[in-house]
Amino acid sequence: MRIVIGLALLFLSSLAIACQCAGVPVEITDENADYIYLGKVVSAKLRPDGKVENTLEPIEVLRGNPDQWKFLSNSGPIRMCSTIAAVGLRYIVYGRYGQIPELFLCSYTQHYDPKHSRALEQIREAANK
Repeated sequence: MRIVIGLALLFLSSLAIACQCAGVPVEITDENADYIYLGKVVSAKLRPDGKVENTLEPIEVLRGNPDQWKFLSNSGPIRMCSTIAAVGLRYIVYGRYGQIPELFLCSYTQHYDPKHSRALEQIREAANK
């Protein structure tokens, strides 16, 4: 019985580790993004390729001059290690000119929770260096 429980715990812990990212670094270089902004999703539409195109209302531009106020996210059922976008939520968007940023578990573009405002402060500081 101990062996079964041990194997189950080992399996479950490996699943949890598989979904962890190394973390989104606060250091910002030109390779990371041409622009960074905080925005709120105001609309979303399903594209023919199955991705969702989210349109944002800008709240604060942290770096550069965004050429668009959009990002892509996945549609469909939530799967292990996936992340979704929702109308009304805020996101910090890291973008490159001419490309629509994508939201996924380990992308720079991430959901922003106002309870964790320290992360936004760190990004502001790094963007102004």
